[in-house]
Amino acid sequence: MSSPKLKLGSKGKLVAQLQKYLNLKGKIPKPVPENGEFGPETKDAVKYFQKKAGLKTELDGTVGPETAGALAKLVGATASSFGKEFGELQDQDKAEEKGKEAKNGGKPGKFGNVEYKSGGYVLSIPPDPAGTFPLVVLFAGITHIPPMYDGAAATPNYFKKAILAFSEQGGSFSGAMNELKPLLAQSQTKIGSISICGYSGGGPATFRDYSRATKGVGLIDPACSSSDLSKLDAKAVFSCNPDNWSPTKYASIIEAQKEAAKSTAGVYERTTISHEAYPKYFLDKFESKMI
Repeated sequence: MSSPKLKLGSKGKLVAQLQKYLNLKGKIPKPVPENGEFGPETKDAVKYFQKKAGLKTELDGTVGPETAGALAKLVGATASSFGKEFGELQDQDKAEEKGKEAKNGGKPGKFGNVEYKSGGYVLSIPPDPAGTFPLVVLFAGITHIPPMYDGAAATPNYFKKAILAFSEQGGSFSGAMNELKPLLAQSQTKIGSISICGYSGGGPATFRDYSRATKGVGLIDPACSSSDLSKLDAKAVFSCNPDNWSPTKYASIIEAQKEAAKSTAGVYERTTISHEAYPKYFLDKFESKMI
């Protein structure tokens, strides 16, 4: 049994209490009827409250432990029983989640997603996964997966709205798909558009698997060669700072990054962004081109 969750269509005493407390302390634009019926007006009021309260996991107009607890805290002692209706069973929810984790190898992510480590890849399935979502494959550089993961986490929509496959620079699109397929089947999740991103030493992997992309190709201050540039087309977003690379060691990469300005890439830009800061900068700026 899971904790109560109020949503569109719910009825009863808890809904009436919710409506009363929203009117009392929710600071919503207009009062909602205190009729015990969770209709569209109540859903809109809940979503407004969730946004104004800065909630992290419940943002869709349904009421679970986080929303109920935040509202009860504002109302005070008279609403303690309302909060407990949700909070008392939260530990049981966690136990159920741990059981699920043990069964399928996943763990809850920071953004309502579920994450897996499988075959050297870090994979993320979005919340409420039964549907079609864009896939983004992100090849890391020599500093491994964390910079790319942190870059995506700085723009949570990647985790909320897309299927993600983080790969080391030695990984591949086909390798990531082999690990993803059973997880997608299990969660009834389907792939829509496909984007591929490569940071630093992940650039060669991105060029190698370039043809797999149907939406965007993100080249994030990439290691590359002049021979790669013929693959660039309107899908490509090529962002670089040649000054990040040592001329004595990486002269060919620097030259290729500069030559990309003459290519048919959809977007080419040269920046002053440091190499370490590039994943966060790029994934934030070009989110709409990747998902």
